[in-house]
Amino acid sequence: MRFLALLALCLRIQAAETFLVRNVRVFDGVRVIEKTSVLVSRGVIQQVGPDLLPPKDAQVVGGEGKTLLPGLIDAHTHINSVNDLRQALAFGVTTELVMFNWPGLQSQFRALDRKGQTPQMADARFADILATVPGGHGTQYGLPIPVIRRPQEAQAFVDARIAEGSDYIKIIYGAGGPTISRETLAALVTAAHERGKLAVAHITSIQNAHEALEAGVDGLMHMIMDARPDPELAALARKHGAFVVPTFSVQRTTICGMAGGREFSENPRFTPDLMLSAIKALALAPGARYPASVCEVGPAAIPSLRDAGVPILVGTDATNSTVAHGITVHGELDLLVKAGLTPIEALAGATSAAADAFRLKDRGRIAPGQRADLLLVNGDPTKNILDTREIAAVWKQGHAFDRTAYRAVVHTLDDPLVPAGSQSGKISDFEKGRVETNFGSNWLAFDGVRIQTVAGGSQTKRGSLAVSGEIEAGRPPYVWPGILFMPVNPNLYFQREADLSSWSGFAFWSRGDGGTCRVIAKTTDGQQEKTFVAGPDWQRHTFSFTDLNIPSGKGLVSIIIAGPNQPGRFAFQLDDVELFK
Repeated sequence: MRFLALLALCLRIQAAETFLVRNVRVFDGVRVIEKTSVLVSRGVIQQVGPDLLPPKDAQVVGGEGKTLLPGLIDAHTHINSVNDLRQALAFGVTTELVMFNWPGLQSQFRALDRKGQTPQMADARFADILATVPGGHGTQYGLPIPVIRRPQEAQAFVDARIAEGSDYIKIIYGAGGPTISRETLAALVTAAHERGKLAVAHITSIQNAHEALEAGVDGLMHMIMDARPDPELAALARKHGAFVVPTFSVQRTTICGMAGGREFSENPRFTPDLMLSAIKALALAPGARYPASVCEVGPAAIPSLRDAGVPILVGTDATNSTVAHGITVHGELDLLVKAGLTPIEALAGATSAAADAFRLKDRGRIAPGQRADLLLVNGDPTKNILDTREIAAVWKQGHAFDRTAYRAVVHTLDDPLVPAGSQSGKISDFEKGRVETNFGSNWLAFDGVRIQTVAGGSQTKRGSLAVSGEIEAGRPPYVWPGILFMPVNPNLYFQREADLSSWSGFAFWSRGDGGTCRVIAKTTDGQQEKTFVAGPDWQRHTFSFTDLNIPSGKGLVSIIIAGPNQPGRFAFQLDDVELFK
């Protein structure tokens, strides 16, 4: 029954409704209009004005005591599956701007969108692979991603991201570790603009912010945390026409250990619409890495940015610990008001200002010709920002969000999955001379690691996989020189936990240069590392799920098979990778 309910939710395709919201207060994205009406037909706002008459058979929605707003826009997210976009819509977020993602998820969403199968999830725009250096921010998540080393690579890097489907380019410029040079930053911005794309920069310091703005970035992601703001920041952002997405919700919790998402995860008003993984993330209370005063710097900059006319957008950085899709937008709005914005200014940052900044001309306002992405709430959030949480109805392109159908499946949307094709237990035998797997992801090599199939394998087999590379001195510990396999297809569900409970563990044959290599099992809660010696003769190595801290066989996200944890060259071969009973 759960499967049928989820299928119905996924394939919900219907004509956009014709309806009239009557006698409602409207925040049109810029200003407040008291006691008016809004007519919607064919997914588009047709008329806005008092005393509108509904067409025959149109639904009439009473707006007395309520406020109608444009659907909210979250200007900084990451998604692990399209289910995150379902949850976002449940809380009135009709558009998400994704800032780093596995490219397959973008392709999946757009394929569903072309088929008309997305009326029950938020719309999305994407920056898939971010621009970073070897060992830089973005490489610590167990993902083998392309990196950039010098300015001359900028245009090719940007063109590759556009070919993957990225709508804009995200650049990491300073994040407490290795980062790109100022010259490479400038080259990436120029390359993005050459192709008509926005370039945004992840920053954390006043110096990063100044240099990024001087390089011509269109927006700053996150906020300064190392110094009291000086007047030049606002003036420089204004001069270059840049916007700012502060993401205070995630900074104050993950950086400073301040109170986070428990106001949502422990509130029965919100938990029926949250996936279990979101409730878990919101409930986390990470220890403070820096004093609370560090996270007071960003909010202190808001008044000067506002006074200089710099657009301040609402972004949450979901999916991350302590934040979640949809619901954290309401927390971020509150934090921006506490930092000095009026409720109307904060709401503009989640509607019209966000649409303008990212060139989304069809949304962000309530006006004739705009998409009917709408949020109806009880109360008046233009005076009390907490009223955005009092959701009465949500529409995306005129389709009413079906909360009943959503709630029937929401708590199963992130259950561990039995990987399609895993029934035989075979992962790879390399007998066909190709680097491939029987289910899940293919084998993915980290930066600088070389993989190829070679003749000769274990137990008189015809082929095996050769893995080689070099571990540089000073390489960050979170960069694994090796290969990665995800049992659940990452093009459908990124970092989704696998249900391998019918198996006891996994095994493979190896031989190599005698080095002590590593197996790293990653779950959403952390990782467990074991070692094996890749000697000159083929040997079978087994790793039980119990030893890897996955005693039930449920929860594995990825397996990394890596070289030694010390500088130098390494080489090993793999064969017959499989699950065992």
